[in-house]
Amino acid sequence: IALLGECASKCSAYAKALHYKEEEFKQGVTTEVLESLISINNKLQNPEAANGVLMYAKRNSKVDYKVQQRWYEKLHEWENALNAYDKKHATHPDDHEILLGRMRCLEALGKWGELHNLACEKWSAVSDDVRHKMARTAASAAWGLGEWLGMEEYTIMIQRDTFEGAFFRAVLQIHKNQFVRAQSCIDNARDMLDTELTAMVGESYNRAYNAMVNVQMLSELEEVIQYKLVSERREAIKSAWWNRLQGCQANVEEWHRILQVHSLVLTPQEDMKTWLKYASLCRKSGQLGLSQQTLVTLLEADPYLNQDKPIPSTYPMVTFAFMKHMWKSGQRQEAFKHLQYFVRTTLLPQVLPPGDLDDESEKKRNETISLLAKCHMKLGEWMTITEGVNSNTIPHILQYHATATKYADKSYKVHLT
Repeated sequence: IALLGECASKCSAYAKALHYKEEEFKQGVTTEVLESLISINNKLQNPEAANGVLMYAKRNSKVDYKVQQRWYEKLHEWENALNAYDKKHATHPDDHEILLGRMRCLEALGKWGELHNLACEKWSAVSDDVRHKMARTAASAAWGLGEWLGMEEYTIMIQRDTFEGAFFRAVLQIHKNQFVRAQSCIDNARDMLDTELTAMVGESYNRAYNAMVNVQMLSELEEVIQYKLVSERREAIKSAWWNRLQGCQANVEEWHRILQVHSLVLTPQEDMKTWLKYASLCRKSGQLGLSQQTLVTLLEADPYLNQDKPIPSTYPMVTFAFMKHMWKSGQRQEAFKHLQYFVRTTLLPQVLPPGDLDDESEKKRNETISLLAKCHMKLGEWMTITEGVNSNTIPHILQYHATATKYADKSYKVHLT
């Protein structure tokens, strides 16, 4: 059974592999069997089953085995994985597998500064074999920080005949405006994906999804070249990127990889709608550190450094998103007070009276009114949660929802509340 399961995994026949691993599980529980069950269920798009295996491993007292750091990685629980690796690092500071695991977690969490510092610290102290394994994550960190010389040094250590090697070389050539060389690297990367994609698409779209994201990123690298060369196409390309992202799965890691490609020509402030959507995705996925990091970048200031002052309101949509982040982080009273102040001092004074407004002013007025409706809806919802429904709060809650309805009389969301 063990041999059949191993062969099925190597042939990517994951449903068969799962059957054999479940048979192994019935015969006797081992760490290797549990890790295989988590991995196979993830590849079959069964995250609940994978998480169930982890819960079994943590709760079963009959067998004395320790939850592995890699299991958290497979479940995309990056904070837990990083904490586990850090604990292990304290007792095994020279273990290269622990180093690589920490780097993978820091990359997934978008902690580019920590990842870059770790790569710089260890790079000269490890062998070429370890450098080859470190190179991809180290190059990602350097790219995220705009450290192009560092990225070039790391990319040299990524093998040319791999997708990552061709992809990162294409990014570097685009940065240098060497578009012919970049196109050659893109073509090489696409050739390397061809076999994998053809095999997986024949089985199911879900199995081919990661390869499809890589294909999309290559196409968008070509569009980055067009964006740089043909100014008339820029708005059309930005619109296409936004529409394409709406068809992607709600996966934080995949979104971040795609947004990194866009960042070759767009700053977060120039692509604010997309980055706000990404911050919302991070928040809903429980990755609050990444959500905060994204919103601080958009605000161009960290409100937590000046907690006695109001949250900057240069970009009202970002300010509102930061308050929702605070609420999700457990700072409910603070979020509620900030939102009341924001509505009273920033949004209400900006509502222009209807009249002969130019197109830009009319657009800004409509955006402010829409945001006011969302804010009042949140105020009513948050007051209900924090203070409960009683004779003192009912008039205020009703007033908040009535005001939301007034500002967005055609929105189904405010009418549902």
